[in-house]
Amino acid sequence: MFRTILFAAVALIAAQTPMFADDDHSAKQLDMAKTLVAQMAAGHFDKAVEPFDPTMTSALPSNKSKEVWDGLTKQHGLFRRANETTMEKVQQYEVVYVTCEFQRGKLDTKVVFTSENKITGLFFVPSGRYKPPSYADASRFEEKEVSIGKGIWRLPGTLSIPKGAGPFSCVILVHGSGPHDRDETIGPNKPFRDLAHGLASRGIAVFRYEKRTKHHQIMMALSVNTITVKEETVDDVVAAVEALASEEKIDPKRIFVLGHSLGGMLIPRIGKANPKIAGFISLAGSTRPLEDLMLEQTKYILSLDGTMSQEAHTKLKEIEQQVARVKSAQLSKDTSTTELPLGVPANYWLDLRGYNPGNAAKELSKPIQVLQGERDYQVTMEDFTNWKEALRSRKDVIFISYPKLNHLFVEGEGKSTPAEYSTPGNVATVVIEDIAKWIKDDTGWTSLFNGKSLDGWVVKCRPEDKDKTGYWKVVDGTITAETPPGSKHNYMWLMTEKEYDDFELTLKIQTFSKSTGNSGIQVRSRYDDHALWLDGPQVDIHPPGPWRCGFIYDETREAGIWLWPDVGDPANAKPSHAPKGWKWFHSDNQEVWNDVYIVCRGTKIKSVINGVTIADYDGAGRLDDEAHHKHNVGMKGQIGLQIHPGGELLIRFKDIVVQKVK
Repeated sequence: MFRTILFAAVALIAAQTPMFADDDHSAKQLDMAKTLVAQMAAGHFDKAVEPFDPTMTSALPSNKSKEVWDGLTKQHGLFRRANETTMEKVQQYEVVYVTCEFQRGKLDTKVVFTSENKITGLFFVPSGRYKPPSYADASRFEEKEVSIGKGIWRLPGTLSIPKGAGPFSCVILVHGSGPHDRDETIGPNKPFRDLAHGLASRGIAVFRYEKRTKHHQIMMALSVNTITVKEETVDDVVAAVEALASEEKIDPKRIFVLGHSLGGMLIPRIGKANPKIAGFISLAGSTRPLEDLMLEQTKYILSLDGTMSQEAHTKLKEIEQQVARVKSAQLSKDTSTTELPLGVPANYWLDLRGYNPGNAAKELSKPIQVLQGERDYQVTMEDFTNWKEALRSRKDVIFISYPKLNHLFVEGEGKSTPAEYSTPGNVATVVIEDIAKWIKDDTGWTSLFNGKSLDGWVVKCRPEDKDKTGYWKVVDGTITAETPPGSKHNYMWLMTEKEYDDFELTLKIQTFSKSTGNSGIQVRSRYDDHALWLDGPQVDIHPPGPWRCGFIYDETREAGIWLWPDVGDPANAKPSHAPKGWKWFHSDNQEVWNDVYIVCRGTKIKSVINGVTIADYDGAGRLDDEAHHKHNVGMKGQIGLQIHPGGELLIRFKDIVVQKVK
């Protein structure tokens, strides 16, 4: 939403003659930057501005500098100390960063120097650097530049595409209020990059782009009095849908829109503008008028210290008057921007008058997922409740709230504050997984495991092992196979009740190096209750020798050989047969899950482990031969999980989803 608390940033760069600084030059600039911070902290603003060049002096005189500093301390608490300093050269300018510690977090004071040691730029920016999330696997996707829109409003963007033939479902990310880049960068946080890389790692394409108010700032400023959310946001989303529909690897019928904050609020208008969109995801989308949220946010932030100064009361009263003006029947397009919140022109507010996102969403015929962080103070649980009340009769709407997440869907503790956005963090893993699962479910993917019970599965084993069926169980939302040390048992399979012919299967598997037993994933297989044997191909999972994971073995009683690699007898498989770059992870020291992807189409079976293709096998003449035909396996059958005789085994499975393919 409109941010009532902004980082002060003044960057007025004048043309200068490039020069390279020597050590004495650099030392002087470091000292000047630290002195500037000390003078501002001490309230000596007349002294602080003395080194400013003429442009900076005009833009940020001492009284304005005081306003900036006072604003910072209101947001981040009292200044405590200046810590380390660093330097970098940006074109012809020397830039000094002074890390400042405030009561509620850290900021870097960024001071830009000319070659004559004059200060020509001053920023207060979040301290810290962006760190990629652990759930993003760059080996599983690639990125390309894609532009959207036409003429002067063309915008650059990035399309993250899973590796493979496709076509893939695609999610378009729609920003919140303000001039955002494609990553929706806020301090050291990049929530849109997290979403893009997290979802692309899970087989879903994502498109993110520069917002019009950032990329075309001058043109937007020239037309500011006529701008509405249509020009700010909706038109570019429609253009993105049209552009992506023509991309070779994108399924034009499976393009979704994810809106964050303002983007979530505008989902009904976006859906009305393009009815071809497959579905919508709202991340912290508001349901109440923007002016009400702005006032609520201001009160929240001003109350963080427990008391409110007279100056704060005056500022709050001013905002209350501006909000009242927005709601006034006398508001017209001629109303001065000085009378309105954030100086936003009347046309913008008039366009949103009477807009109720919850009620408007009732008109959408496509599925919706509504996600909300319970620690969010910008868009709160009141908005989440409003969504639920408006759409509670819809069976195709999913609501999920997260107790520890803030407005950026980053995890934290306690009361959320603006200073929290200055700390590097990533969108929570659970959010990525919930979105991915919802999209896959909506696009024909079916979950084979509900996370709570073994409904839809059946254990198959010999009669003497019936007392050991408890080796298969549900633990912490996973299907767990665990055999105790010294256990004597035969093969024990957990099989789906349903049968599948051509399909894609994805799941996650967790193993431990201490396991000496073997497991695997049966495909197109069938258990013979009379012969007490399971026939059909298996994708091998072998914790003692993980190089073997993904190999394809034929359990069919007439076979009992490796299909891939084509080496026949089980003992003939060697580590050298594993493809270059294979990887498998054990959870010995920290929890880690392996991504497994299997495709069965016609006579072909393909296995991909952690983004690396292990086997790409064509079983023509074998999977459709007389033996497989006799047992009705190889081309059609059940999906299953295996416990192999002998050895101690602990293995877990989750996120098991399947999709039929043509």
